[in-house]
Amino acid sequence: MKYLLLLTFVNLIFKVNGIDVDKRAVLFEKVIPLIQDIISFYNSFGVYFVFESHIDDCNLDLKTWENTAVRWLSRMYIMSQVIDYNNLEEMSQKHRRGYSRSPLFVIFVEDTKSLEHFRNSIRNSDISAYSWFALIGESTGIDCKNPQGNPLNLKMDTRMIANCQKSWNIMKYYSIFENTTEAVQLAVWAPGSHLIIESDDNVLQVKKNMKGIALRGAVRPATSAAYNQNWKNYLTKLKAELENVANFTINVTVNDDSCGYQDEDTKKWFGLMKAMSENRADIVIALLSMSNTRLQVVDFTIPLMTTHVHLYARLPNSTNIQWSAYFRVFDKYSWMALGLTVLILSAVLGLTKNKMQRPYFNSRTYLENFINVWGIYTQQGLPEPPNNQASQMLCFWILLSSLFINALYSASITSYITVLTTVLPFSTIDEFLNSDYQLIILNGSRGEDLILHGDPLVGVLKEHLRTNKPMPVQPYEGFQQACREKIAFYSNEVSFSGSNQILSCVLGSLQLPRIEWMSLALAKDSPYTETLNYYILRLMNNGIMQRLKSKYLYKYEELTDSNPNYVTLWEVMPILAILLIGVITALLVLCLEVRVHNYCRSIPKHPAVKSNIKPRIAWK
Repeated sequence: MKYLLLLTFVNLIFKVNGIDVDKRAVLFEKVIPLIQDIISFYNSFGVYFVFESHIDDCNLDLKTWENTAVRWLSRMYIMSQVIDYNNLEEMSQKHRRGYSRSPLFVIFVEDTKSLEHFRNSIRNSDISAYSWFALIGESTGIDCKNPQGNPLNLKMDTRMIANCQKSWNIMKYYSIFENTTEAVQLAVWAPGSHLIIESDDNVLQVKKNMKGIALRGAVRPATSAAYNQNWKNYLTKLKAELENVANFTINVTVNDDSCGYQDEDTKKWFGLMKAMSENRADIVIALLSMSNTRLQVVDFTIPLMTTHVHLYARLPNSTNIQWSAYFRVFDKYSWMALGLTVLILSAVLGLTKNKMQRPYFNSRTYLENFINVWGIYTQQGLPEPPNNQASQMLCFWILLSSLFINALYSASITSYITVLTTVLPFSTIDEFLNSDYQLIILNGSRGEDLILHGDPLVGVLKEHLRTNKPMPVQPYEGFQQACREKIAFYSNEVSFSGSNQILSCVLGSLQLPRIEWMSLALAKDSPYTETLNYYILRLMNNGIMQRLKSKYLYKYEELTDSNPNYVTLWEVMPILAILLIGVITALLVLCLEVRVHNYCRSIPKHPAVKSNIKPRIAWK
């Protein structure tokens, strides 16, 4: 029965265009390209033909057309199904949940009765989520090229093409204002030919003139404060650019400092998200972090910024002395190779001095040669010159290699001991958790929601949250608290860049393993999302968005004349420490030698025993 009703589609196409019923069988093959082109036009996986439930005509011609249509649809691997208006909402909700790709809904509006039936069926549905092809009869009273009012309950992002009675024009319908319908001619179709699109529907779908429509806006008053001029100027300029390029206006109707969060127990929303969930605003003029929870009540535009999350705290006044700087010049493998080279050269030097005579090695001479080789590397003179040519040649090459190594070492060590850095008392999350720093976070922000609800990446910070004072409501206040107190402020790079130049101190940061995407928020299922995304992407491609960020947020800091820094005792402490360790070691060795010497002198000497053995050979 469903496939039989499918042939009513062909019946109505010829009917609305004034073709004799007796010629339908001949012209059916000419209608097939139109059906195929419409399916390809919307890239649909299948077709739902929507009729009124009372259509149940059955005759031989319909049977013939049915078999032809089924055979053609099967060859094209196209799924088709006939439904009535009573099943329209159920079927649309099924595909909205993501069970399959978007299908094409073909509706047949023959008269005012079927038009009213269709309007009632979609009253509580979002028809903008699907593609539509409407066949409109003359009895409906709809002017195909200039529809009056909004008879089909369209929205701005509705994808609908239509064909009217006694007209081969293929029109695109959408609505900007509630009681108007915009009509754009896409093509002129002739029976038996393929549909040639005169205008790109994908471009027309998003590149729309919003004709000065006024949207209700929600803002955060804290971003307009005198100390937040960077953020205020950025958002004001962004709003002006979008209004100018898309031709719409924004009237502020909601003011709330809280970005918006959901109570875990009551599931109620607060802040700007509450206003959006209650449909008191169409768009939020603020950069909000995107999250799955917020997507329940709003739609986000494409991300305007991508930023890392940091913990910001005041840098200590003392300078960090890199005690390991003298060993960081070379890596461990280079130091191992250098030590092994000294050991081997000490043995080779002993062989050259001994002229390869037995014994080859002696512990006392090896230690002496080791000190000589090390003395060459430290540019010290030898206690006595080498006594043969082989030893002289070896000492020369040792001296030459030491010059190259010392040159490399001296050039590298300068970078470590002269560039002193100041770092935070903590460099990892574990070190922060073991410190006595408290944590603050923007009130009603996504970060607060993540920490309180045990996010796997940042949920461990919950135990350090400050509870005795309220949280800051805007970034500048949080950074200033980090300057005044021993606390860390959970924020992102974008917020820090917008406030860094006016802070009263220098802040350091610890990067956390979380990235935030920041964008504008619109009401759930907003008809303006596609169009605003198009114009935002257009501003990005033209460099306008980057220009706004560099002008108001990521500013270059002006270099001021600075006083020369004096070298303090603490800054040369590594060198003094090495000297002090050497002196203490030498004194300890001296004390040990004195003790050993005194001990040896305290041992009584035994008198020598005279021998009665006379030598056989007397030397003269």
